[in-house]
Amino acid sequence: MPPGFWPALPGGTRVEVPPEEQAMWFYVNSKDELKRVPDGARIELTCGSCKKKATFYEAGISQKFSLYVVLPIWKKERHVMQCGECLAVCDYTDVFPADEARKAQAPEPEPEKTRLDFAGQFQGMSDFLGNTAKNVFNKFDQLTFKMLVDNLKSSDTDAVFEAIEQIAREKKPLGVPPLYFVSRAHSHEIVRARAAKALDQMGYATEIEKLTAGKSIEESTRLLITHYGHYRA
Repeated sequence: MPPGFWPALPGGTRVEVPPEEQAMWFYVNSKDELKRVPDGARIELTCGSCKKKATFYEAGISQKFSLYVVLPIWKKERHVMQCGECLAVCDYTDVFPADEARKAQAPEPEPEKTRLDFAGQFQGMSDFLGNTAKNVFNKFDQLTFKMLVDNLKSSDTDAVFEAIEQIAREKKPLGVPPLYFVSRAHSHEIVRARAAKALDQMGYATEIEKLTAGKSIEESTRLLITHYGHYRA
């Protein structure tokens, strides 16, 4: 067996446990039990089921309905990849080491107040941007553009990076203002740097510098929305 691999987990053991299964578990079971009555009545009859002549014995049926409560005492999770053939598992990072390196570079969680301040400022920018987008995009493009821009305020750094990269790939002029805002106002330096790099890749960095010189972030963002808002997709 290759290093780093373990045999298939026994009995269907789960690696990823849904939140609803992390508290108490409840199992319900119903059971019918038939017991013959000692020295009970017996008679020869033709069975209505098998149509054979047989001896019938007096018996009783007890019905039981049970509720079992299981309280987990210990739990450990690990992120793995599982073989689709033999069901062996290995560490996820053994297969995707780059993902682990990316997580190591991710910023520490930002304070709640800082995150809320950025989200509040972002919402004002997003509303103004959305009104401008109505004059530039058709309804479908408006929807997809809004979803993409909304991801820029996500608390998930990976989601923000993906949104930045997608906007850079599309190279739509109206994508410049939200990227500029993130490059200046986001609380994490690594996110600001990624947004600034995307603007440079799109070819707008020099023009943006001239347009926003001496202006605040809010003034600059609104100016960029107005400036790039007349370019139709």
